[in-house]
Amino acid sequence: MTAKGELLRSIMFPKKVDFKFYRDTYYFVLALAAVSLIGMIYTLVFMVSECVILIMCYSSLSPECCAREVSKL
Repeated sequence: MTAKGELLRSIMFPKKVDFKFYRDTYYFVLALAAVSLIGMIYTLVFMVSECVILIMCYSSLSPECCAREVSKL
């Protein structure tokens, strides 16, 4: 077969391509969701621990408590 015939055949009847774009897209979105979930959990734990320290400081009404607790951070 000539080069022109092979070109025409490849255009008219392309070979099946094994391209799994949709499956890979779902994996990528799941990976992003996992990273964001880990970041959210880290932030919530940090905020809760920070809030507990601040509540303990302000409820004791002693300024040295606040200075001592904040310096630990």
